[in-house]
Amino acid sequence: FPEEHGVPAYDELVFVANAKTYDKEAIKAFNKALEQATTYIVNHPKESWKEFVAYSPDTLNNELNQRAWNDTLTRFALRPSAVDLKRYDDYAQFMYSQKIIETLPKAKDYVPSFD
Repeated sequence: FPEEHGVPAYDELVFVANAKTYDKEAIKAFNKALEQATTYIVNHPKESWKEFVAYSPDTLNNELNQRAWNDTLTRFALRPSAVDLKRYDDYAQFMYSQKIIETLPKAKDYVPSFD
């Protein structure tokens, strides 16, 4: 696990929208649907696995994907639309200190608020 080797916790599933033209209500609806889907997957892992592999059984239905699926279930955020600005700032600080990025952004400057 990366967190056990000095990498700060980070969000894996991030969606990007145009900061000047995004549709606030559409994004709120999308986030609600994502939350419902996440809840279903966590509550019904076997059924959701079957639905996932049904999309492309020849490429998805294998041991590696099954293991990844099972390992991923415990990592899903049950509130995927919740944003922890400090967590984003901590990860940015890590990337900056590792010279992965050249400037240090603040999450408040690029994460929209939907309050």
